Amino acid sequence: MNIEHKKPHNRAELSLGFSRMFVLLQSLGIMVLITVAPRIFGGSLDNYHHSAAMFFMMSMSAGFVYGIGFKPRFWLWRYIFSIAAVYIYLVLGLIFLM
Repeated sequence: MNIEHKKPHNRAELSLGFSRMFVLLQSLGIMVLITVAPRIFGGSLDNYHHSAAMFFMMSMSAGFVYGIGFKPRFWLWRYIFSIAAVYIYLVLGLIFLM
């Protein structure tokens, strides 16, 4: 059984791997933050920021899909789960949190 490990051939592939790892770790951080401290979205149900929570969870989901390296076939899903979408959702979540 011959198993070959593919090494990155250039710096672009290497930086892509680091960006995927960074986004994956960022998504894990958002997941832990939402699980451990859900009160950051508001102290009570009357003061809860549902839109901020939704955008943070969308950022987390898109980050997991991009960070793992999954590439959807349908073009719309590619945009929804792209690295740009991760940061757009994150910024929108921060805006709605303020």
